[in-house]
Amino acid sequence: TPVVVAVAVVAGTFAAFADSESDAPGPAAPLELASVSTDIAGHYQAAADLADVYRQVTCYCGCEEFLGHRDLYDCFVRADGQGWEAHAARCGVCIAESTLVRALLDAGTPTGAIPAAVIDRFGTTPTTAPPV
Repeated sequence: TPVVVAVAVVAGTFAAFADSESDAPGPAAPLELASVSTDIAGHYQAAADLADVYRQVTCYCGCEEFLGHRDLYDCFVRADGQGWEAHAARCGVCIAESTLVRALLDAGTPTGAIPAAVIDRFGTTPTTAPPV
């Protein structure tokens, strides 16, 4: 089911970060869009083009806890404005939320209704890291 898949993706994301972040000296380098698929790069470009919408959407992968992200936009664009945030390229939840945002916009959904639609689909509170 979609919920089980989302939970598995989130758990896998946290496990990957737990292993990599403990040894990391600082923030990851900016992502090069040429290093990801055209589909993933399209989500990054959509976040940049639709910044006002992406900034209204809460991300439900838990990145606010381990990366300090404030919204879905932060998952794609570095907070310092110096390039692309690498996180979303390897996070199924971020990509799923972006897919929903883009589909809703393509269907003509008013931008003000999009945050509520994301909440309806992904939950009422952001996910937090599973207990270790």
